[in-house]
Amino acid sequence: MKKTILLFISTILLVLGGCGGNEFDHDEEKVKDAVANRALQQKVIEEGNYKKEEIEVLKVCEATEKGNEEKGFDGNYIVHWQTADGEYQRKFMMKEYEINYGTNNYEEIKDSCTTFNRR
Repeated sequence: MKKTILLFISTILLVLGGCGGNEFDHDEEKVKDAVANRALQQKVIEEGNYKKEEIEVLKVCEATEKGNEEKGFDGNYIVHWQTADGEYQRKFMMKEYEINYGTNNYEEIKDSCTTFNRR
């Protein structure tokens, strides 16, 4: 009986230990690729002859829609990025790794940001 209870508790602890953390712990490269691909479509970035490797993701923050903050986080993120030379610093919206514009319609949740390591 004690072994069964101990096994049960151990299993629960293992399951709980795998929970939490950050969505980006294992998908930083996917985020970086999506942001870089979208950034390279901007005329000023294209004309500056920037390469994919020169687009850096600085941080990703959970966001709420302005005027609907009571709804809370709905899967939209504000992604801060810049060119490696620091010449251009911009923001994109991201939901399910799809990158779009529209940051003016959202507010960052300040305590819910993930800082990325630069390439």
